[in-house]
Amino acid sequence: MGADLNKPAESKISALMWAAAKGNIESVKLLLNFGANVMQKGPYDMIAIDFAVLFGSYNTAFYLYSIGSNPSKSIEQYLEIKSHMKSPWIDFGGFLMALEKEISPDKVPFFTVTPPFKGKIIEDNARDPSETWGSWVSRALELENPPLIERPLVQINRPIRSAVNVEERKAEENLYQGVGNIEGRIEDDLEEIQLD
Repeated sequence: MGADLNKPAESKISALMWAAAKGNIESVKLLLNFGANVMQKGPYDMIAIDFAVLFGSYNTAFYLYSIGSNPSKSIEQYLEIKSHMKSPWIDFGGFLMALEKEISPDKVPFFTVTPPFKGKIIEDNARDPSETWGSWVSRALELENPPLIERPLVQINRPIRSAVNVEERKAEENLYQGVGNIEGRIEDDLEEIQLD
């Protein structure tokens, strides 16, 4: 008389579901060889292959699919379950499509994706100058990041080139001519030095 492989833990997750979610293909094969039920339902009525999909474990999902187990949830249902469980962000559409086309695990990309950002994006951030010394000390002791604020956009008011008056333009031209004359004299002096 041995242990019941289908007996779930308090979380209602069986050993097969756990191994499938973690991508441990050898444990999945071993459990199935010793009689684990591939169709046993756990939380949210998910079966072992659903756990593999939810946690992005393509190798175990592929193996379970190859022995006749099919995912029992839609993309929307996986997203809903994902919002209740601590699982990575997975491209469920790509995952299920690759599984349906029976693409080998060594030929598929990673299906993890970055989570959608729901906060405000601060493009040019700066430390909040209104932070008090007391809150700074508390934050520094707790090793927290500083509060950030958006830096106001600075507009540089430069005069438009056509609006420069005639006298300023002549002064600028004279300055450039003076620089040109100096450069010419330096070049002449260098030629004389090289000839000597």
